[in-house]
Amino acid sequence: PQQQQQQPQQQQQQPQQQQQQQLHRGICRSCQTRQANPGRSWCEHCYQRGSGSTAVVCARKCRKCQQNPAHKSYAWCVPCFGSQDLTKLVTTTPSKVQSVVNQFHSSWAPFAGDTAKLQSKARLRVVGVYSVWNKTQNKKYNAYKLTVNPVNEQRRWHGTNLKCALHSTQTLCVTADCAVCSISKTGFDLARAQSKHIFGRFGAGIYTANNSCKSHDYTLDHGGVHAMFLCKVVVGRCQKLSQDAPHLRACPTGYHSVVAQTKDCGGHLNYSETVLYNDAALMPAYVVFYTV
Repeated sequence: PQQQQQQPQQQQQQPQQQQQQQLHRGICRSCQTRQANPGRSWCEHCYQRGSGSTAVVCARKCRKCQQNPAHKSYAWCVPCFGSQDLTKLVTTTPSKVQSVVNQFHSSWAPFAGDTAKLQSKARLRVVGVYSVWNKTQNKKYNAYKLTVNPVNEQRRWHGTNLKCALHSTQTLCVTADCAVCSISKTGFDLARAQSKHIFGRFGAGIYTANNSCKSHDYTLDHGGVHAMFLCKVVVGRCQKLSQDAPHLRACPTGYHSVVAQTKDCGGHLNYSETVLYNDAALMPAYVVFYTV
């Protein structure tokens, strides 16, 4: 009888021992997959979502391999996410999405005389926000940042043509004139900087804007859906210009960018623009799909 009593006790102790071993190895007690936070029993992923929903969240599988748990911030697991040097549109975290959406709406700030955009603000609706992931662009951009002092990194808008249903498929197309997919794959190209608009007030540079409503002027929709990039930009030391300079092919000596001044600041533009003359000085960080 004593042996029979000992067996159930041993069976009860085995799960406890396994749990202690997992804790000792730093494995999350909830998902039993990720590393636990130092001094805690849960990984950050499970800890932030609470015990009530961790089983569902942590069971989410990688979209690509359908085997490993997806990374907490993306739809892929870590091995698949970094296995190929391919451009991906990545579903990012809700907080980052909200930050982009907030900037999109707050910077849609038309000047008093722009009646059409003032009226369109009420109809403005974001239908998708994705992070643009490209290893080559990231490396190129980060390498350039190391050469600039001060870096003065900012987020700026760039509107362009959409020729496919990227907002619903998340699959980059091969259409030659789909600028959204082309820029996502290869980044910005100075050689094509003026291919769309012959008149460049500040020369053959890559133009970005503080205001999303300004960049909207350069978008071409697909089925009523427009696309706009929110770019990471190394502004560095900028030269402020109040007059047109169409002859520019590079930054003035000692500067890393050109900032065109608005009428309020002594210039003649309705919206401020930041112009870059180096492909590596900016990269598409997010793409926003919207209707208006």
